[in-house]
Amino acid sequence: MDAASIPNYTARDAARLTRLPDSTVSYWTKGRPGHPPVIKTKGMLSFLNLVEIHMLGVFRRFHGVPLQQLRKAVTTLAKRYPEQRHPLATRRFWTDGKSVFTDELGKLVSLDVPGQLALPKVVECYAARVQWQGSTPLRLFPFTTKPELESTDAAPRRVVIDPQVAFGRPVLAGTRITTRVLFERFEAGESMTDLAADYELELAQVEDAIRCEKVSSAA
Repeated sequence: MDAASIPNYTARDAARLTRLPDSTVSYWTKGRPGHPPVIKTKGMLSFLNLVEIHMLGVFRRFHGVPLQQLRKAVTTLAKRYPEQRHPLATRRFWTDGKSVFTDELGKLVSLDVPGQLALPKVVECYAARVQWQGSTPLRLFPFTTKPELESTDAAPRRVVIDPQVAFGRPVLAGTRITTRVLFERFEAGESMTDLAADYELELAQVEDAIRCEKVSSAA
């Protein structure tokens, strides 16, 4: 099985790593009576599911697209592209803040209003925190600060989630050092300065690793 498809995360893990409320991710992945899940899973979540959740967060948090419209878009994606198991994580999208559009034969068509074409004011809605290879997501750079305070591009990218590294657990970018090991040593009483010296890291890297785990622990 491809590493990106291996079930590695609980819904709570996904909430922590995408900086979304537990209740929101649970609703999106498990649904509620009368409201089916937006993302269909079989319990544990994969890296691709994580990117899908991140993508929904981008639609909702940065573009204000109503969840009802996103439900329609996801339903349409499943019907139009049945061969794509994770279209939210593998297609390009645009939005005007109300509807969601995707590219079909060079035209931007609505996924929630049949036959509607995109207006000139639509903006591309993509997971700026995801590193892509074509239409395949390779890595996710989770927020370690409040995403509402910074643009998706400006926020630091010192922590990365790569399904090929450390079983998909968060690590410092360019290393195999998990944020968890740094956090545990910090919680045991070691200073950030000592940790930076031990691992030959910049202090900012250690701070971001610990901040990432503090966010996780508080969720």
